[in-house]
Amino acid sequence: MLKIGQGGGNFREGPGTVYGIVAMLGAGEVVTVTKRSVGPDGRVWYQATTKDGKVGWVSESIGKASLAAQAAPTLEKPVATPKPVVATPEPQSPKSGETGGQYSITR
Repeated sequence: MLKIGQGGGNFREGPGTVYGIVAMLGAGEVVTVTKRSVGPDGRVWYQATTKDGKVGWVSESIGKASLAAQAAPTLEKPVATPKPVVATPEPQSPKSGETGGQYSITR
């Protein structure tokens, strides 16, 4: 078990801050730990389940882990890397002296 500290914290899709947030955990909330892992940020993360059944990951830095939680099986294989967010490029105007392509006007 892990009891969330006074500031609360993020419950994430994977073991690291690069993963999306599943839920916000409130101060004093208790989650059941199932696994542990070291994330890409070098922190220890716990995979856990909330009392309403949500599964996610929480950093050990936001709570106090029980001895049983600290002894949870370590995830050997890293969790899949999250898909990067791809930005849509902004259209650009042609530079001075360049043509912007060929267009036809139909009336």
